Amino acid sequence: MINFRVLSKLDKDKINSFTSKKILKDTSVFYSLYAWKDYNSTNIYISDNYIIYMHLNENKEYYFTYTINDDKYIKEIIEEVENYCKYSKILPKFLDIEKYELPFFSSYNIEDDLDSYDYIFNVEDLAFFKGKKYHSKRNFVAQFNKDYECNVVQYDKTKYEEVINFYYYWSKDKEGDLHNEINCIRNILDIYDKSDILILLFYSNNKLIGFSFSDISINMPSIMFEKGDAEYIGVNQFIFSKTASFLNRYKYVSLENDMGLLNLRQTKLSYHPFLVLKKYICTKK
Repeated sequence: MINFRVLSKLDKDKINSFTSKKILKDTSVFYSLYAWKDYNSTNIYISDNYIIYMHLNENKEYYFTYTINDDKYIKEIIEEVENYCKYSKILPKFLDIEKYELPFFSSYNIEDDLDSYDYIFNVEDLAFFKGKKYHSKRNFVAQFNKDYECNVVQYDKTKYEEVINFYYYWSKDKEGDLHNEINCIRNILDIYDKSDILILLFYSNNKLIGFSFSDISINMPSIMFEKGDAEYIGVNQFIFSKTASFLNRYKYVSLENDMGLLNLRQTKLSYHPFLVLKKYICTKK
């Protein structure tokens, strides 16, 4: 029987030893898991060949995700989860399932999970906005550079309160689950390690006007958070471009999913992803 326990910051190395092989699923990457651990009530079970995560959504429904070092263990994971669910009297439900994994779930109802699609980008595209399709993005960056002087510095722990205060300023009149997002940002800042997380702060006339958080702990980075002061025209395009330029040793970068927010989905699509990685929900019939 699986014995779950609460996800801990001490699990980082073990989780990343798996995700160095499976790089596309942001729900299997330590810092994404840790950021959202409170919102998702994340628990973890670690074996030699896979990791299983149990989460609790806003509707108080349990669901499971996993990380593997070989696809041959998917069947075993499903059996372990089904046994646990039978004992615990809950319905087996898996999220973050990719298309190639669906044959393992033949006894499950399968739903397209649009809200969990991951957006994968070519780093060079975001850094330089080359080509006709990026014409408007280049114009925004050019306008920003014309109107403002901007200094980019890397975060240190003396900037903690400044980052938090900027988030509260930024979040005025914004949609989405902002209370949980600020908790996620706090979780990352609380375990900040500059070798794993790249946090860039953007200043104009000594005023913080934006930031980006990127997970660089595995071989495909992800931009976890990006915020810019809308009073500065072109700031978001500038932040994306500069952040990507700091990630230029990588080929691809993930902007993770859109959490079901239509405006965020449209924004991510406007940057022309190299790949939109489809995800599925599998629920036991």
